[in-house]
Amino acid sequence: MGLRRYLSLALACAGCLAGAAGGQAAPQPAGAISTSGLGELRFENGYPSAATAQKLYDELDRQRATQSYLWALPAVGFKALYDVQAKTLGVRNGDVLLYRTLKDKAGMLTPNITTLYAFSFWDLAAQGALVVEVPAGLIAGGVMDIWQQPITDMGQTGPDQGAGGKYLILPPGGPELEAPGYRVFRSPSNQVWFGTRGLAPDKAVAEATVRQHRLYGWNQRANPPATGYSEVGGRPWQSAQPTDLSYWRLLSELYANEPVAPRDRMLFGMLAPLGIVPGQPFNPDARQARILSEAAQLGDLMARTIAYDKRTPGATVYPGKHWEYAVLFDLDQELVL
Repeated sequence: MGLRRYLSLALACAGCLAGAAGGQAAPQPAGAISTSGLGELRFENGYPSAATAQKLYDELDRQRATQSYLWALPAVGFKALYDVQAKTLGVRNGDVLLYRTLKDKAGMLTPNITTLYAFSFWDLAAQGALVVEVPAGLIAGGVMDIWQQPITDMGQTGPDQGAGGKYLILPPGGPELEAPGYRVFRSPSNQVWFGTRGLAPDKAVAEATVRQHRLYGWNQRANPPATGYSEVGGRPWQSAQPTDLSYWRLLSELYANEPVAPRDRMLFGMLAPLGIVPGQPFNPDARQARILSEAAQLGDLMARTIAYDKRTPGATVYPGKHWEYAVLFDLDQELVL
């Protein structure tokens, strides 16, 4: 049964159960009623007028899209940075881009200004399983999925603990691989993001160590190609999430060939009436575009409020001060707020 049909039946059944719970239907409004923010809503014998139905569906979709904007922020952030490297800065998948200075890192959310950063992207569906050869030394990094969840750490914080080694990242699904001598991990998404930092106090040593990383496909392991390295070089870029219709276009493009995790199926079910369906083109009509644009603006304001005026217990570092933790989560990302 398709997801949309399943949701429709579930909602219909929920309505039937609600009506039958007391053995008789609840009293239905007759004539015109008003509700805050929506103006007049007209029902006759419990049935909405055509105008009322349209108004309520618009509000339903606006609320769904606003909450979906907040949900999708990590994934859209991944896609925005990928587009920066691939389209703005012209870096191929598997090649590594070095971020040196504050200007190089200006488009990031939380960089420091002293550490050399190195990023790369890979598409497991198009390019096959990924091999990352990690050198020994003072480095710390890892590979993340499209939701910016860690697949594995590497270097000082990883299982190699700074001794280096070979890592193999498998695509979602598919057979297991016999890979003696490799640390093997499976990604829940096809697209992955590799990142690391050089931690040696001597900047020349830090860069030399970072440049020893090698990224290539498992099917290239017999004769691995050289990994290309390039630099931002002060070129301007930014990866902040959009606050207009392009936000949803990024999400749609990201999920053109990605599996949907069980936890995310309900959210995509909520977005389906707005023209966002994984694997299908994003061509919203005028109504859908209007609601999605409004939701992006409101969702961004909500995200700022959550970031800058937290109501989460424990967010304040020092009582009576304005120091707050930027992010609150457990390392296993299982915290429920």
